[in-house]
Amino acid sequence: MMSDEELYLKCKKGDTEAFRNLYEKYSKSLFNYIYRIIGDYELSEDIFHETFLRMLTKSFVPRAKLSTWLYKIATNLCYKAFNKRKRESNKNLDLIIDSAENPQQALEKKDLMERAKRAVSTLPEIHRAVFTLRFYQNRSYEEISQILDIPEGTVKSRMHYAVRSLRKRFKGR
Repeated sequence: MMSDEELYLKCKKGDTEAFRNLYEKYSKSLFNYIYRIIGDYELSEDIFHETFLRMLTKSFVPRAKLSTWLYKIATNLCYKAFNKRKRESNKNLDLIIDSAENPQQALEKKDLMERAKRAVSTLPEIHRAVFTLRFYQNRSYEEISQILDIPEGTVKSRMHYAVRSLRKRFKGR
């Protein structure tokens, strides 16, 4: 099995099979990440496709993993879109709800998810990105540092403030 970096090099040479392999490997998690940041399905699709387009048109320098680079591209596109959208309107994030439970559990989970969604959407962008990468994408602090291009200590600090803020919102509930 080829590494992501080898597949990337083949993609750059026009190998559609290599592109398909990378696309299939990262499409679900990358789209979910973008959607959790943006909260708009159609805009998330646009950013998702733009991320892969930029992967093909930009040059990857292997200082980090290819997946980290892809998330960094997506994060930058999300920030760009978020800032543009912020000027136009202020929308909330949407979370994906698994409805495999019985109806009562699904309703309780939906209520909890809605409260969590509102709470996460109130976080400043810098805290929301760190929180989303850590808890929804299971990224390490080191990877988050590389994706957001900030020191690891800053990642930990932002996570601390995000969690502290969310705890305050849910205290007593």
